[in-house]
Amino acid sequence: MAAFKDETLEKLEFLEAEVIGLLKRAGKDKKSDFRLMQVATAGKDMMPQVRTVVMRELNNDPFSVGFHCDIRSEKIKNFRENPVAQLHFWSKGKSLQIRLIVQVRLITEASGSIFEEKLSKCSAKELLLYESSLPPREHLAEHESKVDVITNKNNIRSNFVWVDCRVRQMEILHLGRPAHTRALIDYQKEQRTFIKS
Repeated sequence: MAAFKDETLEKLEFLEAEVIGLLKRAGKDKKSDFRLMQVATAGKDMMPQVRTVVMRELNNDPFSVGFHCDIRSEKIKNFRENPVAQLHFWSKGKSLQIRLIVQVRLITEASGSIFEEKLSKCSAKELLLYESSLPPREHLAEHESKVDVITNKNNIRSNFVWVDCRVRQMEILHLGRPAHTRALIDYQKEQRTFIKS
């Protein structure tokens, strides 16, 4: 990959700020194309797994994306074995793809006040997801076997986990004519460049 000679750092910084703004709005706007993201993980077996989750918030300092899920899910097992992931966002209307390489930190009840803060931001409807006595994958089998799912509000705190994804690298791809625009921002190396394949 080589840097485009006709692109400037100022243009790249503007593009970066625009994309971060779009992601930040997606944490609050349920109609945003970027509200749903694909999360790619791999555990010890290094077998990739991809699933779609709802992006709940974006923080600027440090640059991180967050979502909540059930602590008993397969993705949490993967994060514990290999705490890195790639997040993928796509907007058909904007012809824009965003890929983030992230370092994952799990915020559980043992994390203290930050856990309380994240839990308090969830709606009652969202918290219903964590009342079940059955792990997420067992819910599929439950429908076939007609086993009653036991729900209890006391399960919420132990089943809820906030996934904090610290962004290490962001790749932006805008499909356009006559050419596509692709940029790579490496936050660890503090490097920003327009690139081409």
